[in-house]
Amino acid sequence: MDRRKLPELAIAYVKIGTTLLCTWPLTSGATNLQRKFNQVKWLSLLLLLCSLEFSILYTAYLSRANFMELTRFICFAASSGHAIIKMIVCRWHQQEYRELIEEMEIFLTYATCREREVLDVCVRKAAPVHLTFNIIGLVAGISYICGPIILDQNLPTETVYPFATDHYPALQIIYLMQSISVLQCCTVGPLDGQVCMPFWFNIARLKLLASDMRKISGVDDLNACIKVHQDILRSQNLFYFSR
Repeated sequence: MDRRKLPELAIAYVKIGTTLLCTWPLTSGATNLQRKFNQVKWLSLLLLLCSLEFSILYTAYLSRANFMELTRFICFAASSGHAIIKMIVCRWHQQEYRELIEEMEIFLTYATCREREVLDVCVRKAAPVHLTFNIIGLVAGISYICGPIILDQNLPTETVYPFATDHYPALQIIYLMQSISVLQCCTVGPLDGQVCMPFWFNIARLKLLASDMRKISGVDDLNACIKVHQDILRSQNLFYFSR
């Protein structure tokens, strides 16, 4: 792998990883058709996740007499609820995220070798922790999805519905819906990466700025550093607003 493309690879990984949550914003040049399709896709995925949340809460209510079962389903509900909240928050601030991501992509397009070296170090420091967390979450999700194959249960989450689910095609449809929803919960990890990327990006820019400030030899150099610092502050303020 070309190390010079490591930052682009990190962005591509996060973009693909958040597909099932539809939190990655479209580019500013997207057509109206693309925007409408993206909106429908996001709403469909949100409703799919909400359907799992409601079924889990319903099952938790039915299991309220059993403390262990109640606790188990509350934990399931917290996991899916966490993903729902993040989907809504990212959609609400999609314009801010679009500006931040486009700023990063433009910076990478014109980045010098020195700037890429700093970005590469930041990616290599953050990637192992996030990849480990994401892999563990994905393995756990796949284990739940494959649970009915080896366990005495029909659905991945053992939730109860107010209608019969043990016949075709209801069982197959609900199994598919729950499988997608479980994977959505797993992709919260890449979504955290999407949220943190602007923060890491600004850390890299501050490191570059600190290096440049040590080499200031005149007023023009000082003004250039001040301008870069103001740009970083503007980007960071936008990042804090979008969180």
